[in-house]
Order: sequence, then C-alpha cells, then structure tokens
Amino acid sequence: MTRRTRRSILGAAGAVLLAGCSSDDEIADSNSEGSNGDTDSTSTPATDLDGSSSGELGGSSNGDSGGSSGGSSDDVSSSGNVTTLIDETQTAPDSGYYQWPFTINTEVELSLTAIVRSGPAVDIYLTTSAELEEYKQGNRFGFNSALSVENSTFAESTSVVSPRDDLVLLVDNSTAGEAEPPTDGVENPAEVEVELTATEV
Repeated sequence: MTRRTRRSILGAAGAVLLAGCSSDDEIADSNSEGSNGDTDSTSTPATDLDGSSSGELGGSSNGDSGGSSGGSSDDVSSSGNVTTLIDETQTAPDSGYYQWPFTINTEVELSLTAIVRSGPAVDIYLTTSAELEEYKQGNRFGFNSALSVENSTFAESTSVVSPRDDLVLLVDNSTAGEAEPPTDGVENPAEVEVELTATEV
C-alpha cells in the first residue's frame, strides 16, 4: 500500500461540526466555537443520522468558552491507500468540546481509535457541520452511530463513509451527550488521544 500525506487525503473544512446529515453514513460540520458554561437541566434526545433517537443528549450551550478546533485535514482521494487523518492528543475543556473538520472525496472505510488519557469519560461523535450547529444550540443533532461512542474512555470502531465535504469528529466533554463531567467545583478537562484513518474502498 502507498501512504499519502494528510493534505493529499482530506480537504479542510474550516468549521467545526456537521453541515447536513442524510444517512447514517453521511455527516457534515461547520464552525469551531465552544458549547460551554451553563447548560439547561433539560435534555434533548440526539438523533442518529438515520432518524432514530439515540439517547438523551441535549442541554443548551450558552457559555463563552469551551470549543476548540483542530487544524484542517486533507482530502482522501486515492484508491486503496491508508491515510492518517488525525493522529494527535488534544484537550476538550470542562463543559466544552474539541473538533476536527475534514472532507472525504471518495468512499472510504474510516477507522477510529480514541483513548481518554486523563480526565472524565467523554462522548465522541462523527457528525456534520450543520449538525454541529444544532449541538451548539442545545438541540437534537445527528451523528454516525457506527463511528460514535458515548460516555466512554475508549473507542474503537470502523465503518464505510460516503464522500462528504463537511464531516467533523467531535469530542464532547459537556452535559450535551451521555457523558457528564464531574460537578466537583474543579476544572475537569479531558485529554484525548485520537487516531482516525481512511482506507479507500
């Protein structure tokens, strides 16, 4: 197999999460702002990209900090190659999130491995930029259930994804998903090591 650089594989989508979901295999994203601070005690079910409810996710995002965004990823576009889209450790702030936007130019098998190295359990979602905006507003949001995990310190999954230019991988360290950071009066950031690879199918 030939290995390509990030730039030759993923195209950067300067914004944070999803931009338009239509199926469980498709996801998109838009801006990198944080959902942080005060959250409602009400929760709204998250919706899987296929339209089914996927647990209580909700809370509103009225805070002024908490969102971080990774650098741009490259386009995935060459046959049979394995490309590393993300291979880094980042911190999702307490009551916030970290996101990586990227583009897929051809059908690929995405493989995700994530480990929380320190801090509380988190939610990890593959979504779109449009759905990220819903997440940031405290609304129901869609995500790819095959490449997402909730309330966990470890994730390992693989799934085929269709071409999209608005994908976002989101690490949520707030009450918006199933995981909830401790409310002990101390900051509880989550340091998460993430590896995401794409293999053209």
